[in-house]
Formats: sequence, structure tokens, C-alpha cells
Amino acid sequence: MGPGALHSYWGALSDLGVPVLAMVGALDRKSASIGARMVQALPRGRLVEVDGAGHTIHLERPDAWLQAVTGFLTQEQA
Repeated sequence: MGPGALHSYWGALSDLGVPVLAMVGALDRKSASIGARMVQALPRGRLVEVDGAGHTIHLERPDAWLQAVTGFLTQEQA
């Protein structure tokens, strides 16, 4: 189940018509780079980069994680 064993869906991102939130920790530069690239391919993608967090934002900065998710869901419902 590692990244090398999974099928790549990069080419299908442009077909997603639903809102997508990509959240990355600023301290995880690899994931931040991937997230930035991903939202460029998503028609309705939004990137949130959380300061002071690495790969596990929900554990490292639960306040920021909750704020980003709540804001995203609230805005999408409006």
C-alpha cells in the first residue's frame, strides 16, 4: 500500500467538480509542495498551509485543523 504501489490519479483531478480542501503543514515541505501542485489541477480546490505543523496537522495543531475544516464546510454550504 505504499505510494509506489498505488495507481496515480493526477490526471483525473481536473475532472473533479466538487470542492476539495487540501491541508498541509508548513513544516512538511514535501507535502506542502504536493498540495500546491494538487490544487492547481483541481477546479474547485483550496489549499490551507498550517504554520507550526508537520505531517499530522490534526494532532500537532488541532485548533487550526478544526478552524480550516469548519470554515471550508461552512463556506461550501453557503
